[in-house]
This record gives sequence, structure tokens and C-alpha cells, in this order.
Amino acid sequence: MRSLGPILLVGCAPDLSKQLDDGDDPGPVHDGPGVLIDATDEEIAVHWDIDAGELVDASDPAWDLSFRRYEIRVNGGVSGDGTVEGVVLDGVAYDELVDVPADGWITDAPDGDGDQLDDLVFFTWYDYDYETHTLSPADRVYALRSGEALVYRIGFLGYYDDAGTPAMITFEYDGLPVEAE
Repeated sequence: MRSLGPILLVGCAPDLSKQLDDGDDPGPVHDGPGVLIDATDEEIAVHWDIDAGELVDASDPAWDLSFRRYEIRVNGGVSGDGTVEGVVLDGVAYDELVDVPADGWITDAPDGDGDQLDDLVFFTWYDYDYETHTLSPADRVYALRSGEALVYRIGFLGYYDDAGTPAMITFEYDGLPVEAE
């Protein structure tokens, strides 16, 4: 298993614990469910292959999501050569998303509203508190169609680790049933 940084894999699909050899270090201790991504580097993004459930090198075409600080990109559109796309579902609880959405699929796109920022699938995954200057997961869930055409639901759990370190993004995910075409 390739490792580009600390990560903890707990309670997500696929069962990633079976992929670790006895000598492998799963990363920092984190109390709670989900995947912990260390996105603390301000210049270099880390890349995640959701189908394999592991970090991969940026040159690996199998990456589905990249993380740099609070910015999350998909491997598609302006962010990559892949076919990854997602659906943003506001006000939907993670457990409520049980079927693949029929429409609303988008990928990362160039700036369309003149704010000088690319229009990213995960642009609104967090809420920013202007009084405390902290980020917290927004009340939304995502469907993600991976580069291998598998569909996952994704819910964000946090931006800080247990020590309060920012850019330690925690999320949960698991597969949704995909009907044969």
C-alpha cells in the first residue's frame, strides 16, 4: 500500500483494515468514524483513490479526490483528466442518501460567476464562522461517481483533528447500488 501522508481508515467502505499488512502504520489516532486526510500542506495536494480506499501519487490516473487545505477537487473537468463527477445534496442526511441521484451530476468547471475561482463540486462542503474563524462541515451530502463508474455517498465530519490542527479533513463514505445499464 502506498502512503503519502498520515491517514486513518475506520468504518468506511470498502473495509480497508484488510488491506493493511501487520507492519503498516494506519496513521494518527483519531477518535471517531471515517477517513482522516492530512491536507495541511499549503502547496501540495494529496490524492485519494476512493475505489481502492487509499492515498495515491498525483501522477496516478486513478485518483478521484484531491485535498489541499480546505480545497477539494475531483479528477475531472478543470481539475483532472478523469471522468469523476458529483451531485451536491443540501439538507440531506448521510443515511438518507440510499439511491444514486438521477440528475444534478457536475464536475469541476472553470470560473463561471466571475469570482476568480474555479467552480468545484466540493466548493461548499464547509461553512465558515466569521466570528471564530473556523470551518465546520455544511449540512449537505454528496454523491460521487468515481473514475471506475462506481457511486459513493460522502459526508464530511470535520476539518480539525482531535488536537485542533486545521486541514485534517475527516469524511465518511460508502457505496451506493449502481444498476447495470
